[in-house]
Amino acid sequence: MRKLFVTLALAVFGLVLGLGGSILTQTSLAQTASPAPAAPIAQVAPAPPNTGGRTDDATPNRVENLRPGDRPSPSLSQPSVSPAPGQPLSSSQLNPIDRRFIVESNAAAIGNIILGQLALQRATQDATRQYAQAEIDEQIQVRNDLARIAPTLGLTLSDRITPTYRAAITQLSQLTGDRFDQAFLNEGGINAHLMAAALYQREAAFGQNPEIVDIANRFLPVIATHFDIAGELTDYRFAQVPQRFTTLDAANPEGRSGGVQ
Repeated sequence: MRKLFVTLALAVFGLVLGLGGSILTQTSLAQTASPAPAAPIAQVAPAPPNTGGRTDDATPNRVENLRPGDRPSPSLSQPSVSPAPGQPLSSSQLNPIDRRFIVESNAAAIGNIILGQLALQRATQDATRQYAQAEIDEQIQVRNDLARIAPTLGLTLSDRITPTYRAAITQLSQLTGDRFDQAFLNEGGINAHLMAAALYQREAAFGQNPEIVDIANRFLPVIATHFDIAGELTDYRFAQVPQRFTTLDAANPEGRSGGVQ
């Protein structure tokens, strides 16, 4: 029953997200004489095989043009928003919360696209793969929205991801079977959406730029739904870590965290 609920929920939200992106794109094209090109969402090499914890230059490094429903391959480094060449940033268009939102939501989009692609390759459960594809679709749409707005603000989006996401992907790449599924749903489902909720709520409440605030408001319901589905799939309870997923715990698959009970 739970799998049926997850499948239906992800299908409905994937359809809504796709329709929303299509309508937004048509409206933007109708209102803009020469729309800014979307920043690339990179298609990168598949995740490297398990090397016993070793990381090297085989780790992918970037993100190319993708749309919701596409299946990108994982890529990885450091997000930033910098003034586009010849387009000085107007401080009156953004406040510090807007700026932070653009940097962090762009980095999260890239990191979670890569994480979702890893899940499409390694997950053993259909529900996990469906969740991963829905997450990829969500994050592609977020980044496309940011890429549409950024040039009007004199900004260029980074196509690299942060060391935090690199580390998480490295850890998940060393897991297989049900442990991988559970680790992905904990990181890409629970943790990612707890962080996203705080980031998007802050922008919706305190942001200055109307278009950036609109992105936050439109995606908050998607974040809530994806969090709820991940919670159902993992039996999540707030601020608890029932299982560890490091290679040091591989000999004890049911290893519990050392937190206060």
